[in-house]
Amino acid sequence: MELYANLKSQLLRRSDLEKNRAETAMADPDIDDADVDLFELGLQQRNAKWAFHEQIRAKHMLLKTALDGVQ
Repeated sequence: MELYANLKSQLLRRSDLEKNRAETAMADPDIDDADVDLFELGLQQRNAKWAFHEQIRAKHMLLKTALDGVQ
């Protein structure tokens, strides 16, 4: 379970990092291939958010399964 102890904070940090990178790319007017870079950053941001929310869902399901087993 030590693997999952810091996973939520790591995924949240990664999501925030990708969000900041995407916002910086949108604000920078000197990007040549802005459309491709912006799409890739948006995809990375979406994947980071998905991983964060999926980890929360999995933790909730484990807790729910454990509580159902006690009853």
